[in-house]
Amino acid sequence: MEHSEQRSPSSLYESDRIVGLAMDFAEKLLEKGAQIQRVENTIVRICLAYGAKQVAPFAITSLVQASVLMQDGYHTTQIRRVYETTTDLGMLLSLARLADRICKEHLPLDEAEALFSELIKENKKLSSLDMLGMALGAGGFAIAFGGDFADFFAAAFIGFVIFWFNFWLTKRIINTLARTFMDSFLSGLFAVLFCAAGIGHHLTAINAGTLMLFITGILFGNALRDLLCGDLVAGMLKLLQALLTAVAIAVGYSLALWFARFFPSVDHTSSVSFPYAIVFLATAIVGPLGFCILYRLPFRYLPFSLAASLISYAMFALSKDFFAIDPKFLSNFIATLVLAVYCETTGGIAKTPVTLYTLPGLVPLAPGYHLYNATFYLMQGDIQAFTESALTTLEVSAGIAVGVVIVSLLIRLIKIPKFQRHMHKSKGTH
Repeated sequence: MEHSEQRSPSSLYESDRIVGLAMDFAEKLLEKGAQIQRVENTIVRICLAYGAKQVAPFAITSLVQASVLMQDGYHTTQIRRVYETTTDLGMLLSLARLADRICKEHLPLDEAEALFSELIKENKKLSSLDMLGMALGAGGFAIAFGGDFADFFAAAFIGFVIFWFNFWLTKRIINTLARTFMDSFLSGLFAVLFCAAGIGHHLTAINAGTLMLFITGILFGNALRDLLCGDLVAGMLKLLQALLTAVAIAVGYSLALWFARFFPSVDHTSSVSFPYAIVFLATAIVGPLGFCILYRLPFRYLPFSLAASLISYAMFALSKDFFAIDPKFLSNFIATLVLAVYCETTGGIAKTPVTLYTLPGLVPLAPGYHLYNATFYLMQGDIQAFTESALTTLEVSAGIAVGVVIVSLLIRLIKIPKFQRHMHKSKGTH
């Protein structure tokens, strides 16, 4: 590239640092489960804040790239590879607020880099609260899926086991799908052993509760949302990831269920009749509370996130029980529609990422129970029941995705998102 003036090495270095800082944010956002649009938006905003003329970001679930043109004509491109993702709502909020501060206050580059490094050092990979979250999530949904208090404690203990197993796996480089398979198999095997020993009573309830820890239904819903919103590449990759994750979960639990045939006394039913209030509380509050803890949601936002899960499950129950609406698609669609409105409104008022409320709110709607039933029926050789459960899983996920997408599209029609304004600004003429 030819320029009328030669840039000094220090100036070239500073431009690369600017793009590098934006890419640091993007990489960490992807690792912590941010939406693709937020990742690309952050790259554009940071680069424009430090004087970039044009910014062309591109992100998918495992890679992020940015091509940036500075005011004096210097052009640079950087690429980052993301090998593993998780969900950390607390870190997402911290990253979003730091990016906002950098862009609004135009912090010196040295200070911005120091603040980012300090923020990353404070983040821990695993904590005792993660263990509590896994226990509450698995135990709460064991009650929701027809278990009793013995099943609650059995599923909660399995949550503890999975926590320590994953802690052991963090020291080893293991493929995410292989880890999901091992987690699923270990969960199912412990459930079989607990039921055989009389510690747990209902294998289906325990397994369905622990399976919620690997909820691929939300991942599938996010994939459909990205596809419907126009992020085709990211959506297809997420869809493939969701399908492969579902296969890994199914194979893991199927292998564990194979061992159940050696214990004829194991009860595969889940028909315990708790008072409706207890089941509602377990589904709408206890289980989602575990996921809020697991997702490291800041405690000051906990009431708003639990309100989201309460709203979504209440709307699902109302539409299914009182309005006689088909629970496979329409009831989940209506529940998600109302949930999305609440999350968009709350996020706008609190000026926080909508994900803080959307993820906990979607947990009670995730089709973990249907996915487990599909696995069970497949092991039993009941192809018709397997097909029905698998289709139900897809319909529930589709209802979730369509509900979120409709609200997102309406928000875009009401006002032009900041992301679009930044993109128009970054496409100024030379």
